Amino acid sequence: MPNLLKRIFVLMAVLAAGHFAVAQELTAEQIGHDSSGHTFKSKVYLSHNKVRIESESDKSIMLLDLDAGTSVVLDPERKTYLEQPAGTAHQNVIAFRTADNTPCVRNPNSKGTGTCTQVGTERINGRKAEKWEIIQPMGGQTVTAHVWLDAQWHFRVKQEVAGMTGEMQNIKEGPQPAALFEIPSDYQKMTIQDKYKK
Repeated sequence: MPNLLKRIFVLMAVLAAGHFAVAQELTAEQIGHDSSGHTFKSKVYLSHNKVRIESESDKSIMLLDLDAGTSVVLDPERKTYLEQPAGTAHQNVIAFRTADNTPCVRNPNSKGTGTCTQVGTERINGRKAEKWEIIQPMGGQTVTAHVWLDAQWHFRVKQEVAGMTGEMQNIKEGPQPAALFEIPSDYQKMTIQDKYKK
C-alpha cells in the first residue's frame, strides 16, 4: 500500500473517527467501502466508556477501555488475546473519544495549515447529524474528508475521504452485557513475538 494511502487510512481512523458520549450504551453495524469497491463490516458495542468491535473480515474482536486507555485484540479461534502497545492503544482510543466532541483532533506537530469546520446538518439513517469538513495537507497533496457526527451523542455516523466511505447503520440504544467488554477467562495471553511465530 503506498505511503499516502496508509496515511489516508490513518486520517480515516483518527481525524475522521467518531466520538461516543461518556455513558451511552448502544450497538451498531459499521460498514466501510474502500476506493476499489471492497466492503468491510464490523459490529460495534458501547457501554460506559468501553467499546467492543467485532470485525467480520478477520473474525477478530477489539476491546477498548476509554478510561484506562487500553486496547486488547481477541482471537476467538485460538482463544488468545494480545494487549496492544501504548501508542497503538492511544490511537484506537482517541478514535472514539476527544475532549471537545468534534472530529477536529489537535495534532501537536501540525503547522496549522489544515482546517476543520462544521458545514451544516443532515439526517443520516434517521439521526440528526452535524456535517464537518476536514482539509489536511498530506504527502504533497490536500486531502478533504467529510464527517457526520450524531448531534446528540457525538459519535460518527458517516465519513467520506479519498474515495473511501464508512457509515454506522442500525444504531440501537440500550443496555449491553458487561461480559462483552471482558477478556474471557479461558483465553491465553500472547505477545507480538508469539503472534508471528511460524
